[in-house]
Parts: sequence; C-alpha cells; structure tokens
Amino acid sequence: MGNQLLVFDGYCGFCTRAVEGIRRLDKRRLLTIVAWQEPGILENTGLSHEDVKSAAWFIEGFKRYRGAAAINRAISNALGFELPSQVYNLPGIRQLEDFIYAYIAANRSLFRGIQPYCRRQEVTCVK
Repeated sequence: MGNQLLVFDGYCGFCTRAVEGIRRLDKRRLLTIVAWQEPGILENTGLSHEDVKSAAWFIEGFKRYRGAAAINRAISNALGFELPSQVYNLPGIRQLEDFIYAYIAANRSLFRGIQPYCRRQEVTCVK
C-alpha cells in the first residue's frame, strides 16, 4: 500500500462514485484507494469495524483523517495542492462539511450512486 491511503465503504454506491471521482483527479497516481472490506485492510491499517462503518479514512504517513477531513485530504493530495484542505479548515466550513458528511453517511442508502465496488464480479470483499 502507498503512503497515502483512502479507505472507503465498498458496499456503498455513493461512496464508490465519490472515490472514483477522486481517482480521476489523481493524475500522478499517488493515492491508494481501497474498500475496507478488502481482505487484510483493517489489520494493515489498524482501523476497527466501528471506525470504518461510520466514515471514510485517509491515512497519510502517521496522520489519520476521518470523514469530511479525509475526503478533503484525499482531494488535496490527488490535485497536488492544499486548497480543499485549507477551505475545510476555515471557520464554519469544517462544521458545515462535517454535518453534511455525517448526514450522507447515515443515510447513504438514500443516495444513488453506481454499482458498489464490492458488488462487482472481479472484486473480493468480506462482510
């Protein structure tokens, strides 16, 4: 795994669409993007089921980011500049993005995406 790792819910179509968008932004192919359900991911990252069931995670060296912060860090790294993370850290923006992220995460089944990553034939995921 790379030094910049985005961990997402592979059974979520909305999440799958979001990470595919981030993957397209990553022209330099610096990010490793994995579903937490892939074999060995939880053991290799030290994340728990409780951690990953509620939010995406971005691991950058020894730093860990959760939820909206994780998505902003992943986008910043994919683009190669800090603007998304800087905007996230502006007063009020963090709270707004965290609220929106928590709402979407709690209601992800209501949001249409594409076929979830873990439902694709060529993928092996555990539950």
